[in-house]
Amino acid sequence: VLSYCVSPISVPTEELSKKLGRPIKDLDDVRDSMSALGKIRNKEIEIDMIIGPIEESYAMLAKFELPLLKEEAERVDTLRYSWEKIISQGSEVQSHLVEIQPTFKKTLLENVEIFKDEVENFMKDYENNGPMVTGILTSPIRWFPSTFIPYLYLTSNAYSFVRSTSARS
Repeated sequence: VLSYCVSPISVPTEELSKKLGRPIKDLDDVRDSMSALGKIRNKEIEIDMIIGPIEESYAMLAKFELPLLKEEAERVDTLRYSWEKIISQGSEVQSHLVEIQPTFKKTLLENVEIFKDEVENFMKDYENNGPMVTGILTSPIRWFPSTFIPYLYLTSNAYSFVRSTSARS
């Protein structure tokens, strides 16, 4: 009957529960957990406003003994419990993140310092040995592989690091 109202709530709670249940080992896991906590926060009011009317509707259907699918009635019965379980799990994950934050912050800052050093070394090397250095042969076939490809690779790695680090912070 009202399964179209229940399904949009059931799917996010299952997904969020899986994300929040994963152990936090590195900065990517922190980012995933923070994303799940953000989704909970964004959906909390909406889902709280939806659950009440769904429960009331099913209670009215049961009161007047209208036919209901057993699976649907069971899903409605566990809807609020599932959502409250997600909220509780989110609180636990948030507390855990607060506990481990100093360690991950230290790691992030160390990685940023290493990255800064790598960028500085890259820039020096690029200026001294890169494709724009005077005296390189004018034939692109001769200078391209030896001077350009290493810098292309290093630039790609640096870009990946910046993207993942900015997403983590």
